[in-house]
Amino acid sequence: MSEYWLVSLPSGKNAFAATSAGSGMLPAAVRGGNFTPKQKIFFGIRSKLSGTISAGSTNLPTTQDQHTSSQASAQSHQTQQSTTHGSVAQRVNQNPDAHAHVTHFPVPDLKIGTLDGLMTLGDDLVKIDQFIDGVVRKLADTIKNLVKGDVQQMRSALSVNQRTVDSYLRSFMWNTTKYRADKSLQELADSIKVEVTGMETVLKNKLLAYNQTKNTLTSLERKQTGNLAVRSLTDVIRKEHFVLGSEYLQTLLVAIPRPLYKQWLDCYETLTTMVVPRSSTKIAEDDEYGLYNVTLFRRVADEFRGKARELRFIVRDVGYDENEMKVTKQEYEQAVEEEKDQWTTLMRLCKTNFGEIFQSWMHIKAIRLFVESVLRYGLPPDFLTCLIQPKKKHEKKARDVIEQFYDILSPEQEGQNVAPNGNAGAKKLTKKQAAEDEREMTVLLGGEKEYFDYASFTFKWDTEI
Repeated sequence: MSEYWLVSLPSGKNAFAATSAGSGMLPAAVRGGNFTPKQKIFFGIRSKLSGTISAGSTNLPTTQDQHTSSQASAQSHQTQQSTTHGSVAQRVNQNPDAHAHVTHFPVPDLKIGTLDGLMTLGDDLVKIDQFIDGVVRKLADTIKNLVKGDVQQMRSALSVNQRTVDSYLRSFMWNTTKYRADKSLQELADSIKVEVTGMETVLKNKLLAYNQTKNTLTSLERKQTGNLAVRSLTDVIRKEHFVLGSEYLQTLLVAIPRPLYKQWLDCYETLTTMVVPRSSTKIAEDDEYGLYNVTLFRRVADEFRGKARELRFIVRDVGYDENEMKVTKQEYEQAVEEEKDQWTTLMRLCKTNFGEIFQSWMHIKAIRLFVESVLRYGLPPDFLTCLIQPKKKHEKKARDVIEQFYDILSPEQEGQNVAPNGNAGAKKLTKKQAAEDEREMTVLLGGEKEYFDYASFTFKWDTEI
């Protein structure tokens, strides 16, 4: 199970200028280069956490780039980046000094609205996030059950745009065609919720129908399995095993435990009167029982059943009816075919909807990150958003590095009377006051169980699939 952090840091002032104290946090290749503040922050964090600045392109997409680029170019960029990210992630995992893998998580400049609106929306976004989280994981469990835990089939089904979840996350691009940035945040959130709810309803109905068909088939299969004392005998008995068309005689089928064969043959003629001598023959046999027939008069059939039961002989309540046997066979074949067709349809729907719903989930998380970043860092929105995947047992060290960067980027570090986004005139707070205010904000936003000075959301996914 891999852990992912969606993190934003304020970038409204050039805290990493060549003359600032923060420049020491940058690698030499970036320190004196012609990079924007966001790029410097990004490369600094990447260098400290993963020991590399060469992963993918050295250009961070700007807001204008995200608004004007077509979906086709975005997909092309994602495909190119996924290969690079894979090789970099491998190097990070092999580097004992690396703490995490870092990639840019681009969020466009969305329509903000009012502060009250953002606070209300924050609570709604938490609920929508949790709702889609549940849908995604339930869908993954459904796929796992459908393929009976087959890892290869699960990897194929649990994909997003024909890529693994991990690859998609590391090359995330905002879908400007589907989620237009000129819509309000509330409209975007509502449209995603409606879309996911619709897909969930369709999936529920398909799954319910499949489960009903599967239960019917399981019930029919259960009749085909087991020993001769309980299983269906339609594939065993033949017409010649019975006396048919007689007004007085009746043929019974009896399951005899294998150790009791001799006892049966010695006593069946005398269990009651009116048993036809030498009428019992063995029809079939399995590991536990042998199936024998016996012919007797109808008037003593019930008495014979009782006597046989006392001796642990099991009389099967089965006769020979060609029409019934034909119907039973047709029911089973029809159930097999129907289950197969519904499995194929449901599996195809699950694969398609998983990718769609997972993308919707990440866009909701992107909106949450944007909203909390604006509430934390102020206006105009100017912050860097990243996806960080910490290595196991390196989570604390990775958090310490991010905290160091936040301390440099926060206004209190330079002792300026400015807001977190660099705007002058804001009332300066002590570190303790700021932390208390932001903790309260986190609670109002339905924030994470852990609190951090910077905006951060954590989620987990099993990347081993």
